[in-house]
Amino acid sequence: MPEEAPPTTGVARVLFLYNAAFPPMAFATLVYIGLADAVFAVNRVIGKRLHPRLRRLLLSTYVGLNSMLAVVLHVALWSYCGTDDACADQPLHRRTCLLTASLSLAVILTTRFMDRILVPMLNVVVDTYETWLRARVLNGIIMCVLWMCMAEVEVLGIVLLLAVTARRALAPASPLLARIYIGIFKLYTLVHTSWVLNDDCAEATTKRMPVAVLATLLVI
Repeated sequence: MPEEAPPTTGVARVLFLYNAAFPPMAFATLVYIGLADAVFAVNRVIGKRLHPRLRRLLLSTYVGLNSMLAVVLHVALWSYCGTDDACADQPLHRRTCLLTASLSLAVILTTRFMDRILVPMLNVVVDTYETWLRARVLNGIIMCVLWMCMAEVEVLGIVLLLAVTARRALAPASPLLARIYIGIFKLYTLVHTSWVLNDDCAEATTKRMPVAVLATLLVI
């Protein structure tokens, strides 16, 4: 089997920026987790002053747009980051895959912070939109693991992105379907991690990141 071509200069620079930007990203995540719901109490008051019909319309619009965006990103990840053999190919070395994954990660980060503002305002009571402490901690872990996967060119980061976007898209409409679909990603991650730990995966960059992704998927 021919060796995979090394990443281009542009791809290498983007990966370097992911490594360099991890400390401020981790700090922002700590701020996201540490800000209690009481900080956003004024948003809840504003939401209660909205007309009930307008509030329901905004709620449906917000959840619907999030689901549609998650579907688009999910399909794009399958299209541009798919590979026949994750142990012989590194999708994140492809410019189109890196761009798609970076865009997906940026959207995930943005929506998590937007949830802190709009969930109390619109009284969103939908799976994947929780903002209480345990949910914030889990979201923070997911964001940090995804960022590290991008920095270390971990192929299972794509699987985690697929799982996160799938949950955002499917959970509001069919939580059972979301659990089944994400369960497939968990099973694949378990198998892939076993390959890496047994040194059967040539393209594996580290052994700690597959384990981190597997642990993260188990709590989604």
